[in-house]
Amino acid sequence: MNNKYNMDDKFNLDDEETKYNMDDKFSDEENKKDEEIEVLDLWEPHAEEITDAKDRHIKTSKKTTNRVVMVLVAIGALLLMWYATFAQPLASNNKQYEPRGTLNVDFLREYTVSKTGKAMEVKEPNFSNKKVNFYISFAEAGDKIVYNLTIQNKGNLDAKIKNIDPPINNPSDKILYSVSGVQIGDVLKAGQEAQMQFTAIYTGGVAKGETYSKDMSVSIDYEQA
Repeated sequence: MNNKYNMDDKFNLDDEETKYNMDDKFSDEENKKDEEIEVLDLWEPHAEEITDAKDRHIKTSKKTTNRVVMVLVAIGALLLMWYATFAQPLASNNKQYEPRGTLNVDFLREYTVSKTGKAMEVKEPNFSNKKVNFYISFAEAGDKIVYNLTIQNKGNLDAKIKNIDPPINNPSDKILYSVSGVQIGDVLKAGQEAQMQFTAIYTGGVAKGETYSKDMSVSIDYEQA
């Protein structure tokens, strides 16, 4: 009898414990649902406010972006105004002070030649920048050759002859050189021409049937008058 009572008591206890556990489980779930309902109840009245705040934030961000763009556009416009007001006139003034003229004095590629005695041209003169090279031969003392050259101021500024370099008279060459018609310090107006004479006279002698050849040159230099 005691054993039966104990078993009945045990089953009763187990049933009560199981019932208690199930009650606790249902109670926890109901509490959880109640909490969720409370959170929803708390959030729902403010849902519209939260949505409005989000919309305001988006609008504020757009306004800020628009303001930045407007500021950049304004800065660009100010830079353009500054360039038009100051930079362009300054560049124009600099151009106005740049030299407008050119200096260019040189020999024209044309000449005449006169010969005395047996003086001869070995070949035609060679014209280069501000210089003329001559190739001449002589056979007897007194042979003479004269070149008539033309110098022109091809620039649009007045120029002054600064230097003339004829061959140096060397007694061993037995040739006398001279330049006339143009002198150091002469001024050539823009477009003006001047005549120069280059003369070479042979003072020596050579054996019969032989010739004495000599290469020589004359050059000029100039500056603004």
